[in-house]
Amino acid sequence: MNKKISIFLVSLIVIIIALFLFYKLQSKNILNNQNNQSNEIKIIDTSDWIKYTNTELGFSMLIPRETNGMVRCSNMSAVNVPVRIFEDNQNGVVYISQEYYYDAWDNDSQKFTDQCQKIFLALESLKSNNILAWKIIINNPKNEADVLKYVKDNFGTTCIIKDKDLLPNGDYKISLIGSDAGNKDEPWYGSCMLNFHYKIIYSPEKHKLMSVALGQECKFGTNPAVASSYQCYDDTMIQSFKFK
Repeated sequence: MNKKISIFLVSLIVIIIALFLFYKLQSKNILNNQNNQSNEIKIIDTSDWIKYTNTELGFSMLIPRETNGMVRCSNMSAVNVPVRIFEDNQNGVVYISQEYYYDAWDNDSQKFTDQCQKIFLALESLKSNNILAWKIIINNPKNEADVLKYVKDNFGTTCIIKDKDLLPNGDYKISLIGSDAGNKDEPWYGSCMLNFHYKIIYSPEKHKLMSVALGQECKFGTNPAVASSYQCYDDTMIQSFKFK
């Protein structure tokens, strides 16, 4: 092997090693950036929020003054609307919803009309259709057997308590699973598989239970179309929930 070929081979090996090290370094930087982005926590400013207290049902939580509202009008973009609380204390229920929405959709013709109407929500309408609201239910179980009965009555007869996670204030966050979970026909959460997010908080000391179906998407927040400044308020609202 002559000298020129030897030099060429050595140079080629050095270039390959350098490219390999450069690739590894770039891959590490990309991974670190992705991890930093995924671990980034957006702090929600609640200084302007309202502290809602229901003395009759015995709980409090923070409520934003406004949220991105539903608009079904072809000539209207996203808008902020006030958040309103509708109390049905007699039945142990509180609805948290946007106060109104805009709609120009005609179900009969299946198309938009020229009129974009501002439609105000009311307690009676939320009782029959609460798709735009959280329905917070307060129950008063005497013991854990009552909690399990409530779970089965409201979430499904095969639902049982999977975990009880102790919260800093002494309450418990309850998660559910199906009693048939793990069977070959129901390998994951069994027939208690829920197609929405939910929260169940239980205070054995105060004999109180709170449950709410959060839906499949964020219910309260800023305009999701503006990704750079988007904020979902749901978790912050739930984390502020306290039994009185």
